Amino acid sequence: GGSGGSGAASAAPCSTMVGKSVCVFSYGSGALATMYRVRGRHPTASAASMGAGSNPRFTLLKLKQKLGLQGLLASRSKRPPLELGTAMAAREALGLQLAR
Repeated sequence: GGSGGSGAASAAPCSTMVGKSVCVFSYGSGALATMYRVRGRHPTASAASMGAGSNPRFTLLKLKQKLGLQGLLASRSKRPPLELGTAMAAREALGLQLAR
């Protein structure tokens, strides 16, 4: 689920991401999720641009290196969609039992 965009972004050279946006979606145990947009642009070192959200210490290349998305995506367990449906049905049934 949901790795197509981050997989494509992590494989692309950073220079090709300038001027483009990537939607990043992170999900955990099912109780929380986060979605945000990362827009590629050239880093600047000028103090004037620091207030505009540009920080030379935070670059696409550094983000790519720190996150290691290629390795994370490759290490995930692949499951068929039917397994998700079965797990969700079991979770729903458990919730109904607990609600009684």
